[in-house]
Amino acid sequence: MRLTFGFLACLLAGLGSAIAAEGVIGRDDRVATEPDVWPLMTVGRLVFKTGGFCTATLVAPDAILMARHCIPKAKGQSGPPRARLTLFVAGYSKGRHKGTAEGQSYVLGSDHPTAIPATMQGGGLASSFDDWALVKVTSYDGSLNGIEPAVPFEGDLSDLVNKPIMLAGYHHDRPSVLSVQKNCRVLGVAPGTPLFLHDCDLKGRASGSPIFIGDGKDTRLIGIALAYSKLADGSTVGIGRAVPALNP
Repeated sequence: MRLTFGFLACLLAGLGSAIAAEGVIGRDDRVATEPDVWPLMTVGRLVFKTGGFCTATLVAPDAILMARHCIPKAKGQSGPPRARLTLFVAGYSKGRHKGTAEGQSYVLGSDHPTAIPATMQGGGLASSFDDWALVKVTSYDGSLNGIEPAVPFEGDLSDLVNKPIMLAGYHHDRPSVLSVQKNCRVLGVAPGTPLFLHDCDLKGRASGSPIFIGDGKDTRLIGIALAYSKLADGSTVGIGRAVPALNP
């Protein structure tokens, strides 16, 4: 399915609210993969000291990119989230890992709001525009020093429509291994927005999973997977958010 810009803008405006990050489109194409090569080793389980986890990506020697809605709060907390409740475990696989780091501070998408086109204001996906966070982290043992951060894609996302992409993340049904899906695709990009649609599979706890394009050292990070929504015909599409234009 290839969507024209005009049709996609109307489609995104009419979509219902994003549902939980739980969607297998067609068959389940996720494959358990050892994170021994770059950029897979930049992907990590983001463990919360309050319980649970999501997925995040190392985008600078001391910063990770994650989904804003994953940020934990202490029990009974009403103020801002606490970065020190997070532990990033890079390249995690069955108890082994490439490096660890503790969260120190956040830069939240909501602190750097993205302009929402008039056609999408008030829509169910408006919250997805700023559903990202950069977390400053400290690796006390220096174990992240040997991992080259993921490199953001710098081109026009609209050029990627119908191109093969790769999603890598940690899901609730296979939390101890990195699941990778290759050859899913960007279905469309809403012009003038950081949102795109894709057909990659995602289960719960994998919010924030990175979406890459390219091979080997030419691989680039185009964004993160946030959630899923339903089209008018009842089919499911994935919602992605481009890497924010903010120096970590």
